[in-house]
Amino acid sequence: ELLVSAGELGRDYEHCLELQKKLDDFGSDLTVDDARIKSVNKLADRLVLQAKLDTKDVLDKRKTMNERWTNLQEALKAYRGRLAGALEVHAFNRDCDDTNDRIKEKAKAMSSEDYGKDLASVESLQRRHEDMERDMTAIVAKLEALGTEVETLVHKQPNMAESIQQKQVEVIENWEKLNDHAEARKEKLAASYQLQKFLKEYKDLNTWMSDMVGRMTSGDLAKDVAGAENMLELHNERKVEIEGREESFKALRTFGET
Repeated sequence: ELLVSAGELGRDYEHCLELQKKLDDFGSDLTVDDARIKSVNKLADRLVLQAKLDTKDVLDKRKTMNERWTNLQEALKAYRGRLAGALEVHAFNRDCDDTNDRIKEKAKAMSSEDYGKDLASVESLQRRHEDMERDMTAIVAKLEALGTEVETLVHKQPNMAESIQQKQVEVIENWEKLNDHAEARKEKLAASYQLQKFLKEYKDLNTWMSDMVGRMTSGDLAKDVAGAENMLELHNERKVEIEGREESFKALRTFGET
């Protein structure tokens, strides 16, 4: 009776399971007690038939005992139902906490200030970011499942509706923050990629120009017609190469201006 009257529903999922186990053990004891109750009732019947004692006193005591026994069984059944409902809510809360932990783990990664120091590292970070975004789709599926569970629990446990819905709100708010972090990081990585691409092309063009200037200013002048023709042909080849780079210079200039 003390266990049932306390009405404890558990601090968390594990504690609630412990209470259920205690209740199951208590239920096993009731089987023995039920046999004793039946035995006492039979004894009372015999005493009444024999009329050796005050039958009214016997009947009153039997009635009181049976009423307490019935009340205990009904209270036990009701408590078992409340405990089962509480276990569902604790399981829901645990799922919410686990989902929150996953969200916070992703948010921490999304909060990194590392946007790459060169083109290769930026591309690596972008691939990692895409992997995390794919992982986030699993969280979306979990959020949908939790939303369905909320509707069921609120219907089954209306007295706990506020705490259940508040738990859902907490998860959704953290999810929205994660989405904001993900979008912001994606944009910053894209900007970093463009910058590193610009710097690489700038470096490549500078290296090419230095090499071209070096080739054009090195060597002696031709000493005869054949040598002059060869140098002119080489010069024309270099001119074509320079003209071929014109679009690269224009694109780089346009990017730098924007």
